[in-house]
Amino acid sequence: MWSGESVAVTQDSLIGLIAECSDKGGATRGAEDVELGRISEVCVRLGIPPSAVEHALSVLLPPTPDSDTPPPVSWKRLVVALCAQVEGIEDVKGFVRLLLDPQMFGDDTGSISKGDFIQLFNWWSSVDTNITAESKAALFAALAALPSDRLTYADFLDAYREGQ
Repeated sequence: MWSGESVAVTQDSLIGLIAECSDKGGATRGAEDVELGRISEVCVRLGIPPSAVEHALSVLLPPTPDSDTPPPVSWKRLVVALCAQVEGIEDVKGFVRLLLDPQMFGDDTGSISKGDFIQLFNWWSSVDTNITAESKAALFAALAALPSDRLTYADFLDAYREGQ
């Protein structure tokens, strides 16, 4: 997905990052937004290459030339940006399959709340330039029509096809 030097981020390292950041006793103390140096430290400790973190952050953070201290970053948004560098994630379907993994953001059955999915997908659309505003609006409209508040991969595929 990411075109540039070959930097592999593993799914296992992302699972570790999610576990670490979700843990109220972990390095981030369960905070949603984390100081940039701290989250970078955690990523490197978990085996995520510094260049992969730098690339993901360059997508997330606007340049702040007048500031000595970069703003905190949402660890969930960083995970989404890092997903673009996981080997084998070549399109939106691969991203959603990864996203719904029970060790990532899916529950034990591989489903996620529609609200959480929409937030994560919005972040993904800022990383994946192949997603147009029109296709995203069509997808979200199809998802809104689903009877359940939870979303499975099969639900996503149906809504995705409907929005094409």
